Amino acid sequence: MDEKIADYIEEGHDEEEAKTLAESWVAIPGRSEHQIGLCLDIGCETDLDEDAWAVWDWLLENSYNYGFIRRYPEDKTEITGVINEPWHFRYVGREAATEIYEQGLCLEEYLGRVNESY
Repeated sequence: MDEKIADYIEEGHDEEEAKTLAESWVAIPGRSEHQIGLCLDIGCETDLDEDAWAVWDWLLENSYNYGFIRRYPEDKTEITGVINEPWHFRYVGREAATEIYEQGLCLEEYLGRVNESY
């Protein structure tokens, strides 16, 4: 987090802007879904190429069957406050994952919590 904030400050942002921008890319220390064991990142040897997208698209369409959701969808950035991360999947259980998938929701919408900026 400190490195990302420093990068944004170096680009000319003030400290408050830099912190806000960094939080859209990096989890606040101690609050990462990875740290509490609820999610995983699924990468490919050649991330962001056609093969990686094929994997992530398949997971998007099928992971709910196993209780997982794509945590930060591209069309929900304003609600989640986090950039699109097609590789980031969170376990929520089959029932919740199915509802989220079928209704086209993100986790915040499903839980009834919305980012203040939304």
